[in-house]
Amino acid sequence: MSDDAKGAPVFHAVSPEPRVEPESGFAPVYMIEILLAAPVKVDAPRLLSALRARLGAVDPLDEGGTSAHFAFPELVVDYADGQRLPAQLVVTDVDAPGVLGAPGAQALADSVQQTWDWDDARAAVERARGAWLVTDFLAAGLPPRERLRLVIAGVGAALEQLGQGALAVHWKPAQRLLEPASFVARAAEDPVGRAVNVRLFDISDRAPGETVMDTLGLAALGIPDFQIHFLGLDPGRVAGFLYALARHVHQRGAVIGDGDTVPGPKPGEKWKVRLEQALIEPRRVVLDVEPNAPHSARGAQA
Repeated sequence: MSDDAKGAPVFHAVSPEPRVEPESGFAPVYMIEILLAAPVKVDAPRLLSALRARLGAVDPLDEGGTSAHFAFPELVVDYADGQRLPAQLVVTDVDAPGVLGAPGAQALADSVQQTWDWDDARAAVERARGAWLVTDFLAAGLPPRERLRLVIAGVGAALEQLGQGALAVHWKPAQRLLEPASFVARAAEDPVGRAVNVRLFDISDRAPGETVMDTLGLAALGIPDFQIHFLGLDPGRVAGFLYALARHVHQRGAVIGDGDTVPGPKPGEKWKVRLEQALIEPRRVVLDVEPNAPHSARGAQA
């Protein structure tokens, strides 16, 4: 997380002992928005070629005037009724989401606020005059790593066609904006660094310096996000710690659970993990990592 003069959002009324509720944050359909300098027509044959270069076998399906639809016969989902269907991807030309502050643009404004590693994100959003949606379909049953690989390939193929016309990648499940050239350069080597965001919130009416940081993006893939509610820790180091946890579970699956411990930043230190309702929206169950004293904010008072 880079230093940024915009500051962290302030969150009010945090419960010190949140109640677990049955919401996971899982995304049945995983949707990414690419913001464009001007409307661009989807070129299905070009996308097909780019997808085959990234994923191998790809079958073109129905094509419309504003969209292209593809199936991936090597990425098959088994259903309870015995059906076996290939995961699919749809790329659609849509209207621009609107300038910041316009009706319906709140999600985009929130993503700008929580984009810490790209200073020009707001300017890019305000220039947008068109957009594409890259959406998976019948892919929710894939293992999280395979599903993310599919979506990243789709976004990469779209950016290959769009070139300089792409202004920003709005990674909606992670509430962040990504610079297109950086995405292309780094997505393959560090998918979690693109598809997961670490957010920061200051807490009002509580102990001075009380802060919540969390990941957003794992839950959409079927792995609980992480959350840390703390006092007196360096947010930059906490961000690195959360990204390390996210990369760990992306590689190995949901291997950290309620009642486990994870290594703290000091040699031999262990931090407790609890399954809890997220303190910050979107509503989902997260793995809350509690720092040891004096940095735990659990039960802290104003």
